[in-house]
Amino acid sequence: MSRALAPAIASAGVLLAAAIAAAEPRLPEALRAVYDADPIPSPLTEQALVRDTIDVHAQRAILHLSRDGDNQDRAFALMIGRAAVRGTLAGIYLENTRVPILRAKALGIPWWEILPKDKRAICWEGSAGEAPVIVFDEAIRSDVAAVSLALREAFLGCGLGYLIVDAVDADGEFRQGCATGIAPNQTLGYQGTRCESCSETEPLRPATYDASAECEGKARSAQSVVKAGEVTIEQIDPTAGGAEAPVAAAAPPKIRIPAAAIKRAALRIPARTRSAESDAGAAAGGDDSAAAAGSAEPEPATRRPSTNDL
Repeated sequence: MSRALAPAIASAGVLLAAAIAAAEPRLPEALRAVYDADPIPSPLTEQALVRDTIDVHAQRAILHLSRDGDNQDRAFALMIGRAAVRGTLAGIYLENTRVPILRAKALGIPWWEILPKDKRAICWEGSAGEAPVIVFDEAIRSDVAAVSLALREAFLGCGLGYLIVDAVDADGEFRQGCATGIAPNQTLGYQGTRCESCSETEPLRPATYDASAECEGKARSAQSVVKAGEVTIEQIDPTAGGAEAPVAAAAPPKIRIPAAAIKRAALRIPARTRSAESDAGAAAGGDDSAAAAGSAEPEPATRRPSTNDL
């Protein structure tokens, strides 16, 4: 290579790198400042993301951001993962899988027209009251870096807002060892969250939420309005005047059925009797029945997501 060309090539490389960096989706400045000052301490785990509503290629991309990225990448991973696990996002799917295909069919379009030609992923709004899903391009599924970039861009287009809840003292300084939480005061399908630290950040659908902080046996809450694309920071001093004792969340009551009711129900169910002929028929067809049972498609294993997974 000519020495005269080397500086020009180096300059071109710098400009290309700058252009790529500028094109990468960025978190809102307020959030980026939070994560630059207080890096996420540990990466996400595979167990936290393994569920039917998050495509396996998306799981790998989110883990890639969490483990190998900078503070902003790790923040994206946490945000996307939490939204998908807690229901703010209804799921993350390849374009040619069941959920996107059914949504496309309901709109009267083929699945290959879901994504615009210039997009690798989109945040697809559902009907009124239905959480959006992220749909990404089947052609990039094996490229972890490409999927990561596509998910970041789509996530910022989901119209979510962000709520940061800080437990602070009278001077506005962080209080360690306190608990913060976020809960809806409307029926939004959001499960709520609670973390054992002095700060909590959540991506949320635009609505009104109750932010709370608990410390030293005292609790305090504040009503917070979350707007699309905006960051709301709620600082709460749990020990300020007028604070109340924390109220423990009550578990849903267990339904107990009296033994007498079970006996009465049993009397109303006629006993099934089988004749010798039906027994013989069952024995003769036993092999066919077993084969049919063996060929039946098993139900997919599911696990109820926990709000503590992320």
